[in-house]
Amino acid sequence: MNFIKGGIVPDSYGLTLTVYAKEAVEVGTPLVFDAAQGDYGVRKATKGEVPQLFSKLKESEVNVPISAFVVGYSRNLEVKTSGSVALGNTLVLAADGTLTAETGVESGTAKSKILVVAVDTANHTAEVLI
Repeated sequence: MNFIKGGIVPDSYGLTLTVYAKEAVEVGTPLVFDAAQGDYGVRKATKGEVPQLFSKLKESEVNVPISAFVVGYSRNLEVKTSGSVALGNTLVLAADGTLTAETGVESGTAKSKILVVAVDTANHTAEVLI
């Protein structure tokens, strides 16, 4: 899988990703992945949401790369997927040994911590944070 955007940047404070924000951000702005923005797209977290990232810097322009600390993840990797998998989904193991989108996320019952940050539908793979 050859993703052009995003990727790991070594940092002494844990996993840092390069993401694309649709809004201006301040240092420490709580963010969540946003499927509407494409791979590595993020937006500001809103009331009731659990932040998935925190901005490392201030950026007044939109849709430019910014660095963000990732909450609770130690690395990213490519996995085989089945079914309909989208950015921001959490994944669980399917019967065939691939990973598939977890159900119940809409009702706030997600249990998985395997988070999709990029999808290659043609090759049935995804880049995930674990």
